[in-house]
Amino acid sequence: MVSHQQGPTEDQAGQGQGDSRHSLLDERSLVPYDHSHVDRQASKDPEEPGLTSTGKQPTHPREESNVVSVSMERRRQQAVDKGAGAGVLTKLFDSKAAQTRSKRRIPGQQAYIQWMQARNRDPLNPSAMDLMNFLDYGLEEKKWKLATVHTYKSAILQLFPIKRQLEIKEDELFRDFMKVMGTGTSKRLHNATVDLAPILTGLQALGDNHNMSMKDLTAKTCFLLATCGLLRADDLACTDAAQCKTLGDKLELVVVFPKEHRGGQKIIKTTIIKSHPV
Repeated sequence: MVSHQQGPTEDQAGQGQGDSRHSLLDERSLVPYDHSHVDRQASKDPEEPGLTSTGKQPTHPREESNVVSVSMERRRQQAVDKGAGAGVLTKLFDSKAAQTRSKRRIPGQQAYIQWMQARNRDPLNPSAMDLMNFLDYGLEEKKWKLATVHTYKSAILQLFPIKRQLEIKEDELFRDFMKVMGTGTSKRLHNATVDLAPILTGLQALGDNHNMSMKDLTAKTCFLLATCGLLRADDLACTDAAQCKTLGDKLELVVVFPKEHRGGQKIIKTTIIKSHPV
């Protein structure tokens, strides 16, 4: 079997352009947002060396919250000063999407605020070097992944006014640091060997599909679909059987709430499994 996945195309604005079965969805995903790719220990562990090496007590969560609140209020006021109407302000700061984005920024912002305040530095008025030192601390001491470092950098920059963000981004040393960050390290991938023989033997032992129990037939079908379609377990759970269909020698599966997003919005993903001669 050969798998081919299709998703909606995007225009320059990043919005999906699929057909009616690929329309963007505004409903909350059945699959909760996965924070596992972000190192939350940086914001939760008050004992980490970078925060207690100065001998100071860990920052109280209320102090961190106040810093974030001041930043958010400043951004809102900037929008008002530029002429933003009530509708624009609601979409930028009070909508469900805006609140979700704000929650995703919290781990990186809290880790940065703790790190700065432990060094008697103002989190809202840093130098470009402050941010470089913090990111390097996370990369070298906390062993954050590069993706985590970039996520934290973007979240931290949102704390500052636009002018300050541009000053940091345009700093020559900061730009050079972001280019070379992590280039001196490499990680060898472990290519594991997986023996499928026991699984295939087990499937054959189940017997003919027509005489198989519904439980065994469902398990066998899910295994084959996931293997041939390269689907996650949650993709299978979110596959809408009513929208699935066969097209000649092809099976089209419609996943209505995948983890993937396009332009920041949820999508409907189509996976096509083609027949292949054995």
